[in-house]
Amino acid sequence: MKFVRFRLKDKVSYGIQEEDIVREITGSIFGDFQVKPEKFSLGEVSLLAPVEPSKVLCVGLNFRDHIAELGDPTPQVPSHFLKSPTSLIGPGDPVVFPRIARRVDYEGELAADGFLTSFDRPLLPPARRFGADRFLFSPRLGRRR
Repeated sequence: MKFVRFRLKDKVSYGIQEEDIVREITGSIFGDFQVKPEKFSLGEVSLLAPVEPSKVLCVGLNFRDHIAELGDPTPQVPSHFLKSPTSLIGPGDPVVFPRIARRVDYEGELAADGFLTSFDRPLLPPARRFGADRFLFSPRLGRRR
């Protein structure tokens, strides 16, 4: 089951994506919900970032391969920094590079209610009260290679 957040005309909703179809849900993606019978093709909707957080806490220099790529020494503790919620983008949205930036790194992790996913691969276990498949979002935020 893949949850999505989407816009249809002027309305933003949560839904379930089933291949190339989206079905709106009522209730909470974090609790009980019901799937509405209407179906929309992916061409009818605009997929959005999967959640609307009030803040985005980031952890930097926490992957050995990335630290080696940068040529930096491994820190005793990873760095922490904040990003604006407006930095999140939806699937297929362009990654906008700031004009002043000399180097832009990109990654796409998403933390939701106590667990972290990285490109659909769970890194930390989900909270015991939820099934892992209920929270696999696929935003692929700003990922470029």
